[in-house]
Amino acid sequence: MLKHKLRKVSAILLTVFLLASVWSAGAFAASADEVVLTVFHTNDQHGRMGAAPYVSQLAKDTAGNVLILDVGDALHGQIATNLSKGLAMVEVMNIAGYAAMAPGNHDFNFGFERLLELSKTMQFPLLSANVKRANGETLLQPYEVIKMDNLTVGILGLSTPETLTKTDPRNVTGLTFASPSAIAAETVAALQNEGCDLIIALAHLGTDNATSPDERSTALATIPGVDLIIDGHSHTRLESGNVAGDVLTVQTGAYGENIGMVTFTKIGDAFEKTAKLIPVPGPEDESDLVADQAVLDIIAEWEAQNESLVSHVVGESAYFLQGERSAVRIAETNLSNLIADSMRFATGADVAFLTGGNIRASIEAGDITMGDVLTTLPFSNLLMTVELSGADLLKVMEHGVSLYPEPAASYIQVSGMSFRFDPAAPAGSRVVSAFVGGEALDSAKVYTVASSEFLVAGGDGYTMMTEGKNTMYFQGDAEALADFLATKPTILEEAEGRVSVIESDAATLPAETPAAAAPTPEAIVRPVPPIAVDAVYVVKSGDVLWRIAQSYGTTWQELQRINNLANPHLIYPGQMIILPSGAAQSAA
Repeated sequence: MLKHKLRKVSAILLTVFLLASVWSAGAFAASADEVVLTVFHTNDQHGRMGAAPYVSQLAKDTAGNVLILDVGDALHGQIATNLSKGLAMVEVMNIAGYAAMAPGNHDFNFGFERLLELSKTMQFPLLSANVKRANGETLLQPYEVIKMDNLTVGILGLSTPETLTKTDPRNVTGLTFASPSAIAAETVAALQNEGCDLIIALAHLGTDNATSPDERSTALATIPGVDLIIDGHSHTRLESGNVAGDVLTVQTGAYGENIGMVTFTKIGDAFEKTAKLIPVPGPEDESDLVADQAVLDIIAEWEAQNESLVSHVVGESAYFLQGERSAVRIAETNLSNLIADSMRFATGADVAFLTGGNIRASIEAGDITMGDVLTTLPFSNLLMTVELSGADLLKVMEHGVSLYPEPAASYIQVSGMSFRFDPAAPAGSRVVSAFVGGEALDSAKVYTVASSEFLVAGGDGYTMMTEGKNTMYFQGDAEALADFLATKPTILEEAEGRVSVIESDAATLPAETPAAAAPTPEAIVRPVPPIAVDAVYVVKSGDVLWRIAQSYGTTWQELQRINNLANPHLIYPGQMIILPSGAAQSAA
């Protein structure tokens, strides 16, 4: 009897203890100032693996619920990722401990079938709710629900509809990209029905002005139920994120230069969100960040496989070759000219063009290795030639500057042709004068045009290229540049003025027609009112503007003004400098 009573008392005490423990745990979960989730995030790494060892170790060293998430454009862009068709990056992300990823436009660069193959090797879900097959089914898993300690997190993925033109269109044949905001609203409702406490959108959408407003990440901030938008695509650096209502939007910039960190703190029934960026140290930087050795080891294995190829010297340059995104998407550079020239050299075409989006890195002065070339031109595009009428070639030029002055991947870089445009004119009617081989562009003449297979297929909005006839294929763009460098071409320190801007507040200028050439009636030269001109000076090798001005009794500032020179240091042999009325060459 006594034993029975003791058992009964023990059972009651045990029940009380368990209830107290449950109440205590519940009270702790709801207590103020408790961090209930830490999210580390990356975006637009473009094949660079440098952030992975650090984000992996940060996650391991952080207590509580932790997620590592990526917002795409990770699987392509550097030598190891390109040669392995994305596998190298997947293996690194697997070891680093990523929990989910949404694909960006460049993750389709090897074709969507290859992306599906890679998704099967990922130890985390690849999410996109708005990429659809022709039959309406989603290509990838739309969302993931992750149950953690006292927390259920819903994660959805979204991919930019610009993928249709910002990868080779053939890579996404048969796919459609539905409205991100409409699909997000449906997906958020589904996640709420699954009892998610927090909902995170992995949105490779960006905030570029050139992107349709309903396809930017900002369109997601009005959707009820979204707590965090991890953005990508526009390479925007948000130090502490942007807050709109209850929604926090974050983005790290690009190229693995930063790791994003977001903390969720439970305050009563609500979550407080804070964000910051953690700079990733370079090889020579001092930092307190610790790298995960296991991730470093797998990166070293991939790099060793390609060492003999990337270290091979293919040429040299006395000057820094400018290929930064901020430069080549809004202006001509010495590197863009070099690449365009290599395309014309490889194909024998009348003209060649590429876009700022094709160029992904600068090249330092000195020896140029194959690794440098592959880093600058990572897309493995074959070169092609097509025959276009002068009228269609004008459309190419117009499209190439249609978004100016907004930086754009579609900004045109050229060889064998030159043109001036007026940014104050409506898009599609901006080109004032255009020349091929020093002669005015003839609308009826047929020209052989070299470009990449991406652009010939209508990429970056160059749909007029699909009208080309007699297409021919050549070597890859990187191989063409390497071969051209081996010929020791003349490399200039600055750009040459192949594409020049007429400032809206400057006097309009006469066409740069060589003295012996007059436009035919079909020539495409839009007339502009002339200024008073007595003579022109043809630039010779070694000329500088101030010396020309001195020779004609004027100033370099005056020559810059009447010639509308954006940079007075950028003049090139054969360029015609307009001299002011009354100017005469001095004895000096």
